[in-house]
Amino acid sequence: MNLNDYVHDLNLSKKQAELLGSRLKAWNLLRQDTKVCFYRGCHEEFKDFFSLEDSVMFCNDVCTIMEDFGHEYNPDQ
Repeated sequence: MNLNDYVHDLNLSKKQAELLGSRLKAWNLLRQDTKVCFYRGCHEEFKDFFSLEDSVMFCNDVCTIMEDFGHEYNPDQ
């Protein structure tokens, strides 16, 4: 498990994640040459392919997202 996994599991904000990384370094629980940085927003280009209804997240356009990934969509598979 890496630091990003903990950040995700704890649902930390960017600021909270950076603080956690900083504290872990200060307590010598991370190597001192470890760089702590988090990038959010990588999901932005795919968010339109997903919907949330009644606490269930699902892909609402499988065909197009498969094309974007360079795969042919076959609903029989």
